[in-house]
Parts: sequence; C-alpha cells; structure tokens
Amino acid sequence: ILGAVCAMVAVGLASSGASRWPGWRGDGSGMAPAARPPQAWGQGRNTVWRVELAGEGSSSPVVWEDRVFVTASTDGGAMRHIICLAAEDGRELWRHSVAAPVIGKTDPKSGYAPATPVTDGKRVYAFFDSPGLVAVGLDGTPAWTVPLGPFDTPYNVASSPVLFGGLVIQCCDHNRESFLLAVDEATGQERWRTPRRQGMQFSTPLVIACDGAPQVVVTGAAVQAYDPRDGRELWSCRGLNPNVAPSAVWDGTRVYATSGRNGPAFAIDPRGRGDVTETHARLLTTVGG
Repeated sequence: ILGAVCAMVAVGLASSGASRWPGWRGDGSGMAPAARPPQAWGQGRNTVWRVELAGEGSSSPVVWEDRVFVTASTDGGAMRHIICLAAEDGRELWRHSVAAPVIGKTDPKSGYAPATPVTDGKRVYAFFDSPGLVAVGLDGTPAWTVPLGPFDTPYNVASSPVLFGGLVIQCCDHNRESFLLAVDEATGQERWRTPRRQGMQFSTPLVIACDGAPQVVVTGAAVQAYDPRDGRELWSCRGLNPNVAPSAVWDGTRVYATSGRNGPAFAIDPRGRGDVTETHARLLTTVGG
C-alpha cells in the first residue's frame, strides 16, 4: 500500500528536524534545509516504523509537529478518508471518513485519493473529486465541506490545495469548465472563483512572492499566474503540452515549468504582465530534447 511507504518518509523528515512539512512539497518548494533524511530506506533499514493503511491513496503525507496526515479511499472510491497518525510510532490517532456522492472515473495510478492534504496547524484541508474540499480540526472534528465536482477526466483530479492569507486555494482543471477557487479557511465560504481555459491537468498551484507581491502560479497548456487575493490573472505563458502533471518551481528569480515527459519546459520571469511568452520566457527544451 502506497501510504505505508509514504509514512516512513514523513517520519524521516519529522525526526530529522523538519517538524513541519505542511503540504505538497512542504511549502511548495520541495526544500527542507534543516532536514537530514536518509537517502535509502526499507524493511529494517532507516525505518522508524511502518504501518498498513486502510485503503489506497497516491497522495503524499504531510507533517505538523507530532502528527502525520494522509488521505485514502476505500470501497471502490465510495468512502474517502483523512487519517492522522502519531509521528512517533505510527499509531492511528483518528480518522475522518466521508462518503462520496459521485464515484467518477479514475486510473489505478491515481486512484480516488491523489491530492495531498495541507495544514496550517489549526485545520487539515483535503481535496477529493467527491465530496470536494474537506476541512477538519487537528483532532478530526469536521469543520466544513465544499462540493466542487463532478469532473470530466478519466484520471481523476490530482491538484492539491494550497494556503495563502487565510484562504484555501484549489485548482479544478478538467475537460469541461475548469476554474481556480479560493475559500475562507475558517468557514469554507467562497471568496473568489476564476474560470480557466484549460483542459485536464494535474499540477498543484505554487504560491510565490515577486518583488514583494504574491502570485499563485498554475501550469497547464499555458502557465498562468494570478493574484491570490482576488483571483485576477497577472500573466500567462503559452507553449506547454496539454495534460501537464509536474508542478512549477521557483528559485526566487524565475518560475520553471515543464510539460512532463517528452514536452517543452520554460523559465519565466514573473515580473511581466499579460502574455509574456515572447517577452519574459525562455524555452529550455523542445519535444524530444
């Protein structure tokens, strides 16, 4: 079970000084400067504990102090779960289970729990194609649920929620009306919703600060950046292949976005506005390159 292996990695981070790994790729960068996790692990090797999780899930675990949070699904996708484990020994502390009103299409490589949860130390936020965006307290107490589907994709929707300034931001790209959404982290009330002219893609938004101003960058056939405070589009860069899976990265100067396998990649200066394809973007690779 994928979740059992992921839990070992999370504990390696927590026991190495990185006591907070709150979301997808930690803070979105994938960097943990204080951590010294093992480069290899397995049964009896650099393993603190190993537990079997009830159900399947391809999401990553997240860590907040002494707790590890993972998601899973059971009963062929009919039930979705947020599971809290003790970082010290892997024992299950609580499980919040929700029924899925709609069981959509998926693929064995993604399953019904592909999105990684995120936490701010007050609540845990998890996204499922059904029932939607779910928030629970750190003790598992339900806070709110925001239905967002149904979605038209044969692989499920895998974009993970991200946090900014009291908002939970979720990308919902599929083969019909795609959108980027922000809800209030305390109440689940919708704050803004921006339509996206994208088909299905599976990357997670990346929140950056450019010249002191926030941006949320979302990849797709076009890379697009928005103001996370109101959802207004700031810039876009054309040229990626459709069905993007990799999330963008940021080095403090440029955003790097790639199509994935056999596709082009770009380095983008996020200080531009409007269509920046010809003015603020550099093609790094071409198809087959």
